[in-house]
Amino acid sequence: RMIISSDQYDELNDLNGKDYVIIEKTILVRNVNNVPLNITLIPDASAEEFIEMIDSNFILEPASGSVPTEKKARFNIRIKDYGGYDGKISVLFAPIGVDEPGVALSSAIVVNAKKDGVSVDPDLEDDSEDTGNGDDTPITGDAISSIPKGVMILGVSTLILLIVLIVLVYIMKKKKSKQNQDINIVKASEIRKDESKKEIEKKETKLDKKEVNYEKTRKPKQK
Repeated sequence: RMIISSDQYDELNDLNGKDYVIIEKTILVRNVNNVPLNITLIPDASAEEFIEMIDSNFILEPASGSVPTEKKARFNIRIKDYGGYDGKISVLFAPIGVDEPGVALSSAIVVNAKKDGVSVDPDLEDDSEDTGNGDDTPITGDAISSIPKGVMILGVSTLILLIVLIVLVYIMKKKKSKQNQDINIVKASEIRKDESKKEIEKKETKLDKKEVNYEKTRKPKQK
């Protein structure tokens, strides 16, 4: 959160309602990831009333080891009337060349422009204890690196479960196939036995018929 007040900037004590007082500020954007990031800064509707973006889009190269790459994104505070102003600038971090989701962080900008004897929104006054009185406020895209880790863990776990399931299905199919093969072998053996038995019975029947015919054709012995 960045807070700008007339106690820090004398020009905010001399507003005439016609001429804009311009104060240049920056948001320090850091990239601690190992991939380049496309950075986009977008003020919300409230911030657009008193903020003019200068550096709204740029690319941050990957961090060098533990040293992040960074850039000060400039914007102007434009005030002409006394009062309290409050808005947010969303900073979008989108990885380049990597199929990973981006993240959006926001930086709140508060301006307390008051003249002696002129009251300001009490909610803004209560926020004056927050820091951010320097020329810039830092915002880091380290959330980029944490999201893919969670996604990666989930993806790896799912892949492992899928592989285990495929292996189990393969083993069950192979076991069932072997059982069916053994059953078929037993059935084939029984069929062969039945066929052999029938063949033997046919042969025995033929022999019996031949013996009967032979007995019939024999002549009785003469006395």
